[in-house]
Amino acid sequence: MAEIDRLRWNDRYTSNDAPAARTANRWLLGHAPVIDELHATIRNAGEKPAALDVACGAGGTLLWLAQRGWQVMGVDLSDAALAQVAERFQTAGCRAGGTLVCADLDVWRPEPASFDLVCSFFFLDRALWPSLRQAVKPGGLLALQTYNQDRLLTRPTANPAYLLQPGELLAQVQSEHWEILDGCSHPASGATDAVLARRRM
Repeated sequence: MAEIDRLRWNDRYTSNDAPAARTANRWLLGHAPVIDELHATIRNAGEKPAALDVACGAGGTLLWLAQRGWQVMGVDLSDAALAQVAERFQTAGCRAGGTLVCADLDVWRPEPASFDLVCSFFFLDRALWPSLRQAVKPGGLLALQTYNQDRLLTRPTANPAYLLQPGELLAQVQSEHWEILDGCSHPASGATDAVLARRRM
């Protein structure tokens, strides 16, 4: 991503024009029991559950996870967005503010098998998908949601290159290495596809 992209997103966040979710991703909230169960399993094993949110924006999901006891890392191109995340953590009294990384997502990649939960919402970079899968520890979860081609019905100016083809997202985790917990389309909630999958041990 070019410097012009970072400046454009910074301008959107500082002008309150960005789609800055103030709460956790709604689809992920529907899977809170699965998230909590994984957290408890890891804690009972004497380890600290770690979560990664890629293109975290204003950090609604990050804050929700941190308040549930997760060690969180948020990565985003916009330093203005990450400044809002830090402020929200402080306002919420969340002592463990998490790790915030301002990075070019064309270049940055997570370490393999380094997170128990990896999520990314409404950000589509197909070149990043293999690294996101590899970043999930065995037994961990991968949660993805973004817009599909039906988005063009309500927003004809959307760039088709950044919209999912039918079945494309689910195909990323349809292998013997993954257990699909949820893989569906949600035309009623803005023409999106989503997948929640567990990496097999």
